Amino acid sequence: MMETVKSFDGRRFLLRQQEQKENLPLVICIFHAQATDAILEAVDRPLNILMPLDLQWDEDLSPWPQDPVVMADDHFTGQAPAFARTVAAAADWAREVTGSTCSILAGYSMGGLFALFAPTTAGSYDALVCASGSVWFPGFTDYMRDHAFLHRPRAIWLSLGDRETKVKNPVLQTTWSCMEELKAVFTQEDICCCLQQEKGNHFQDAAGRVARGILWSLEQF
Repeated sequence: MMETVKSFDGRRFLLRQQEQKENLPLVICIFHAQATDAILEAVDRPLNILMPLDLQWDEDLSPWPQDPVVMADDHFTGQAPAFARTVAAAADWAREVTGSTCSILAGYSMGGLFALFAPTTAGSYDALVCASGSVWFPGFTDYMRDHAFLHRPRAIWLSLGDRETKVKNPVLQTTWSCMEELKAVFTQEDICCCLQQEKGNHFQDAAGRVARGILWSLEQF
């Protein structure tokens, strides 16, 4: 694969592009860059992938400021609206470079939360993948009920491990019910939406969960 690094708003993005392949899907993946190989291996079909290299996890992916929820050192500063514009600019560039006409915004954990939030602020994506997404984020389901996507996606994948709500934190215990609420919202908006229960806790098979969401999304086109 050809690799290109380009900066947008001072943030670096890595584009991994299939050589001499036209009109392949473009996946914008909001996860740790070192997971790229594992995701590509799990998907096991040609595609182009764009990933941020300078991701500030709590800061960039939180939709608004929020006191700590999971850990005492959570740093939810609410920079997702600005980062969504940066990601949208990077995605536009990647589409131009690759010739991709189909794009999927995919993310894991807080990245999954961002994958649902970002298109209400900036950018246009054909499908969204929220794998083990942090949709427990206070106020998020209400926000999604009240804010439409700027460009409605064709399909949305939601997934959660079957042990992710079996924790002591009462906020995290609500994650599955939040997923169900979001599925109802998206279905009411006539968006094809799949809610999948995976096996394990939050830290199991992250790349595989993202890959399954990508593969399902590609089947909807």
